[in-house]
Amino acid sequence: MSELTYSPPAEKISPSPQNSPNLLKENGETEIQAQSTLFNRIATELYDAEQIWKRIKSQSRQSQRVTETFVAPRTPDEEL
Repeated sequence: MSELTYSPPAEKISPSPQNSPNLLKENGETEIQAQSTLFNRIATELYDAEQIWKRIKSQSRQSQRVTETFVAPRTPDEEL
């Protein structure tokens, strides 16, 4: 079985306003254009597992290290 790899085009293609219905958003973009733009971006930027992994890692927040020691609640109010 051969490997399937997506090769995105060199230039980004914008959806054509002539082909879209009149479901305009506030910025003038139609719902279909917004979805098309999103899917195009996914296809061109996240076309293999390595690209997806890099995106996930770049958006992950690094956990903050706790520098203080844990102190148990001393009163019923502190337990809440």
